[in-house]
Amino acid sequence: MKILDHISKLSGKYFTNMKTGELLTILDGDVFIIEDVATKMFFSILSDILTSIVMFVFLIRLQFDLLAITVVLQVLMLITQLKFTKMISYKTQSIRKTMGNLSNVVQEFIAGIMHIVTLDAKKKFFTQFFSIGKTYVKQGINLETTMSVSMVCANLISTIVTVGILGYGGIR
Repeated sequence: MKILDHISKLSGKYFTNMKTGELLTILDGDVFIIEDVATKMFFSILSDILTSIVMFVFLIRLQFDLLAITVVLQVLMLITQLKFTKMISYKTQSIRKTMGNLSNVVQEFIAGIMHIVTLDAKKKFFTQFFSIGKTYVKQGINLETTMSVSMVCANLISTIVTVGILGYGGIR
């Protein structure tokens, strides 16, 4: 309801530049994405905070130099994840726009179905539809790949931190 209330308060200029398909895609898809991300992020942040506090206390008591190495690696992880977040955000916006274009093509087809049947213009519609659909699929694969690489990088740095703590701590 808050989203619909917010949309109703937007200026006419916004709606002039925004196609109906894009707006429907935002309303339909982004609400579920936000809910999903918010839930996952809450538990992930809570887990990370608790783990960090416990590790911090142990490392201060055991070895301060190991704590410094861990902090540096964690900063490295933060920087890489910020870069991936920007990439993912850009790619998500691109996908949203493509999906909006796809919705517009379908809406125009449905709105002008009588003219399309009369003029036998199905080929043009399907050519445009499949072209945009192909772009959408490529962008989706690209986004999923970027998200997977982001997770791999985070897991790799996390593993390096763990191995470093255990290995360096074991040597000392």
